[in-house]
Amino acid sequence: MRNLLSLVVSLSVVACVAPDASDEDSQATESSAEISEDSAFSSSQVTVGPSGKVTCFGFVGTFIPGTHVQHANWNGVGAPDECYGIAPGRTIWHAWPGHSWVQMPNAGRADNTLPPQLAGGNHRMVVYVAGPPASHWYTDLHCAAWTGWARCASGQC
Repeated sequence: MRNLLSLVVSLSVVACVAPDASDEDSQATESSAEISEDSAFSSSQVTVGPSGKVTCFGFVGTFIPGTHVQHANWNGVGAPDECYGIAPGRTIWHAWPGHSWVQMPNAGRADNTLPPQLAGGNHRMVVYVAGPPASHWYTDLHCAAWTGWARCASGQC
């Protein structure tokens, strides 16, 4: 039993090694192919009104009017299980069932959100930065931790 547990722990550690930074460009260009047509993953978005207030999972957040709050249905259960949007000051915030809005880690700043993605089995949040130059950035939920923000390669995230 101890050997089996060691094997499981070893496999978990191998599966949760952070991607090599030199591979970021190739990962970014391949991510759109990671979403299979039969995947139950889906998303929707809400345009933030003049009040800036958006409610997700019963929690009210304040966001930049005219931007979008994304609703990600990562698990394909028919209802969102995470929301994210851009608060005043360009900070990026997210909420999920049972957890109020909190600022995303790694000090990201953005001007709008883009639809979330699944990338290599990871949850990927994508944002737009007005620039100059204008660009798209992403962060992945990898092994229960959000990676640092990375610039999308050639407009592909």
